[in-house]
Amino acid sequence: VDPNVGVEGGDAAVLALAPPAPNPGQGTALLRFSLPAQALVALEILDVSGRRVEHLEAEMPPGAHAWSWEGTAADGTRVGAGLYFVRLRVAGATDTRPVVKLR
Repeated sequence: VDPNVGVEGGDAAVLALAPPAPNPGQGTALLRFSLPAQALVALEILDVSGRRVEHLEAEMPPGAHAWSWEGTAADGTRVGAGLYFVRLRVAGATDTRPVVKLR
C-alpha cells in the first residue's frame, strides 16, 4: 500500500474512512481508511443500538489501509441482516459510515 495515496486514490493520505464496499452486501465488506500519521486505530462495527459487534485495534503507519469484515461478530458467529455502522477512531477524531448486511 502506498502511504502517499488516500483511500480514494487521491493525494497524500488524510484521516478518512471510505464507504464500505459493497454496500449493501451479503458477504465480506471491504473497509478502507487512510491515516495522515502513525496512530493507534480503533475500527469498530456497531449495531443500531451502538453495541460493538466486531473490532480491530492496532498501531498503524501513515497511508492507506484496508480491513475485510466477514459479516461476523467477535465470537465468530454470523450477524443478522440489517443496518450496522463502521466507526474509525484515531487520536480523538472519529468518522462513521453505515453498512447494510443482506441475507
